[in-house]
Parts: sequence; C-alpha cells; structure tokens
Amino acid sequence: EEIQPGRRQLAGNIIEYNFRIPVGTGQYDLIGIHRVVKERAPWRPVRTSRALMMAHGDIWGFRAAFLTPPNRNLAVFLASNGIDVWGIDFGWSLVPASTTDFSFMKNWGIERDARDLGVALAIARGIRFATNEGAGKMFLLGWSRGGQIGYAYLDRESQLPSRLQQVRGFIPVDIYLK
Repeated sequence: EEIQPGRRQLAGNIIEYNFRIPVGTGQYDLIGIHRVVKERAPWRPVRTSRALMMAHGDIWGFRAAFLTPPNRNLAVFLASNGIDVWGIDFGWSLVPASTTDFSFMKNWGIERDARDLGVALAIARGIRFATNEGAGKMFLLGWSRGGQIGYAYLDRESQLPSRLQQVRGFIPVDIYLK
C-alpha cells in the first residue's frame, strides 16, 4: 500500500499523522513514522504524558500490523484511552513491490533496523518535547520481528548513560528469543 504523507481520521477524534524521513543517501533510505492520537482540533493533538512506539514485524508495515481492522484495532484503542501512539515503517517495508534489483539492500539488516528505530524514537520524543508534552522516555512495543529489532536496539541503548536512553519499558509481542 502506498501511503501518502499527511493526516487522516481513523475514528471520531482519533487521527493518524504520517510522514517519511530520510535515514541515508540512497533512494530507499527512508523510514515511515506514524502518530495515532486524539485531537482537540484539526492538527492539534490532545496532550498526554503517556507515549508508546510500535515496531511491526515481517510482511506488514505499521498500518497493516496495527491499524487493522479499521476503527477496532490496538492503536485506535490505545489513543482513545489517552496514549500517544507512534509507529515506524522500517525501510524494507517501504521498498516498492515492483522493485527487481535489491543490490542496494546488501548491507541492510537488524543493525540498520535498530538504528532506524532509535531515529524514530528520537523524532517522536523531539516532537513531543516541541509540543509541550515532555521529552520523557517512551514505552516500546515490538511485534514479531519488531520485537527482535527492539531487543537489538535495547542492547545498544543499555550501553548509553541513562540520560541518553529513550525507552522506559519494553513490550515484546508474539516473539521468543533463545
């Protein structure tokens, strides 16, 4: 599904904002960022102290993983209950289906995805700070491969001083790790 950047109503005053961010110099060096939140007026999210970043698994991007079925899904439920929900589309989920030459992906892997997850968390926290919602650490939900990526990200983050860490708590879903 080709996702156009912008704003769309999901249910009542629950809105999804989404945009893409370059994370490198290549044509496909992008990630998608989504925000699902209550609005008090168009383009004016309700302020909330609780925030969650959601990382999808293989096959599906954020919308298919967390915004299906319409109006009755986890992201809308959480936003309806005062959570500022954020999500990432990893770069590999944004590569067009018509692509036939994948040589640009030769160095892609879980390390890149973990780095990109850190970028998405920093952007979400930066926006929350700029809109007076605070710069507090966020919860991270990783579903399936998103959970594996979450563990890889947290391994890296655990080596940083607390003031530079971004994750408050981790929620692995539908994953096992031996």
